Amino acid sequence: MMLEVNNLTVELGGRPILRNLSIQAGTGAVCVLMGANGEGKSTLLRTLAGEYPHYTGEIKMAGRNLRQMSISDQAQQRAVLSQQLSLSLPFTVQEVVAMGRYVHGGRSATADKELVNYALRQLQVYDLRDRSYLTLSGGQKQRVQMARVLAQLLEVPDIQGMDYAGKKILLLDEPVTGMDILHQQLSLQLAQQLAKQGVLVVAVLHDFQLAAAYAQHVWMLKHGGVHSSGTVRNVFTPANISACFGIAVQVLEHPGFNYPLVVTTTGEGPIQLPTAATALNALNMSTVTATSLKDKWLQFRVDNPKVRIRDAAQQIGTSEGALVAAFAGTCVTRLNPDFRALIKCMPELGKVMVLTRNESCVIERKGVFEKVDVDNPHVGLVLGADIDLRMFMNKWAHGFAVNDDEASGFKTSIQVFDGQGVAVIKFYPTDATDRAAWDKVVADFTADVQDNMIAEQAPARKPVYAEQVDKTAFLEEWAVLKDTHDFFPLIMKHKVSRTQALALAEGRFARKTSNEAAKQLLEQAAASGLEIMIFVGNHGNIEIHTGPVNKILEIPGWINVMDPDLNIHLKMGDIAQSWIVEKPSVDGVVTSLEVFDAAGEMIVQFFGKRKPGQPELETWRALAATL
Repeated sequence: MMLEVNNLTVELGGRPILRNLSIQAGTGAVCVLMGANGEGKSTLLRTLAGEYPHYTGEIKMAGRNLRQMSISDQAQQRAVLSQQLSLSLPFTVQEVVAMGRYVHGGRSATADKELVNYALRQLQVYDLRDRSYLTLSGGQKQRVQMARVLAQLLEVPDIQGMDYAGKKILLLDEPVTGMDILHQQLSLQLAQQLAKQGVLVVAVLHDFQLAAAYAQHVWMLKHGGVHSSGTVRNVFTPANISACFGIAVQVLEHPGFNYPLVVTTTGEGPIQLPTAATALNALNMSTVTATSLKDKWLQFRVDNPKVRIRDAAQQIGTSEGALVAAFAGTCVTRLNPDFRALIKCMPELGKVMVLTRNESCVIERKGVFEKVDVDNPHVGLVLGADIDLRMFMNKWAHGFAVNDDEASGFKTSIQVFDGQGVAVIKFYPTDATDRAAWDKVVADFTADVQDNMIAEQAPARKPVYAEQVDKTAFLEEWAVLKDTHDFFPLIMKHKVSRTQALALAEGRFARKTSNEAAKQLLEQAAASGLEIMIFVGNHGNIEIHTGPVNKILEIPGWINVMDPDLNIHLKMGDIAQSWIVEKPSVDGVVTSLEVFDAAGEMIVQFFGKRKPGQPELETWRALAATL
């Protein structure tokens, strides 16, 4: 357990506030404390924060007794947003947020600055960074304090950049007080994103609709103890709410919401609680509801039957993931986001088709999952003759099982999207798939709450590359590479993009070639029977084909591989740069064709078939030389 509280009693001014209270919580969840005023919610949070050391009972964080943890250890594991914060000196907003980094002892001024700027942007206060904190409104101050605790909590300037399971706790005491409705959603979606990365979030909230939308677990307090505990639907009952708040309510289900709505009753019948004005926004900051998204997609398909859903989403003004989520509860089932466990089940399914794509290239490979290894927190591996994947699962945010549906155009599949609703990877059954095993996997991973909207996250900040590079030092390090996998750390060290690196190495390790080279390569490989490796990926997954290509089909704007178990679709018009690249290794020089779009993003990579310990094929090297 990440948090264990056993028989906690706290007295203030000789009066017991908490009485023998016990709670437990694991990692990666948003847990909400609710209760009437004066029932001990803030006292509990402040005790967990170390502000009230004179308690009886036991508090453990990640298995360590709170009393035995140094203040420094506590501050590096736990960040706190208190209900009442006052500053009397005219610190700038940036200086206040930077206070969150003090507990880390100034390990790296550059890294601290990057984290502070990242937190400012996430809470939309970057433009206020030079303002005096004292001149801000109450809501702005609350967002600045939220940015401070984010800067304290994170270890890299990317919420999705690390797995914090078992490492971090965030305590929030009424975090949305004074915020407008937009920034209430922003702050709680941020908490939700942190929870997905393993952070335990414990928050005091008064708004039933916000709690219902975001909480995985609720503790409702009364008389200094836990009156009721469990999921939102288990805790938010008329009896519990009446007992704890002294008010008669109705708890209603509505087809537009995947959580209960709490309404109070008067002599004239049910009316929504004043705070329920936030209900429509609790699922997403978008003004487009799930129902309208669903209707928009269905009408769009009628008017544009040949436009694919990814392109349609852009025209509608949303994401593909949001369109799929809108059908949750009908032909779509939302899955629990335990993607590592999900991938481990894939070998049970037999032969499937795996699809990975970016904006300019799609690969569809049929086969069976063989060796699956998802224990590495940075990259998961699927190794086999058919299915070969490199999975960056910290980018995986939303999973859905989709059923055949003529109206929506959906086909049976399991689909995974990133935090922006962009597809990362999709799995489709084939005639040889074990459909009973498929159905069992879907059933086993079906989420308790079939939320039909997604809270889309802000994209990670793009890297900043160096304006000046020591070309000599860079090329000297390139010359002594031992493995092709050492290339990425090399360009990160020198803060250059891949295309910058290739331009620096032109004439020595890189040669710019025609943007028709990929087409020529595929046609020549098919004609000769040469076995090649093709890498197609996005920031969440890379899919690799190793073997021959046979049927090459050109249609206007596209070159395609149309083999029985392999389809590749490459959009030729998107190719802006093509390079022949040579990288030294312990097995000799490794030659590749690397293809980029106008933004410098990798579209596709080609190698000759090879394995570690083996030199590349001379026939491949000869083919590359002709391009």
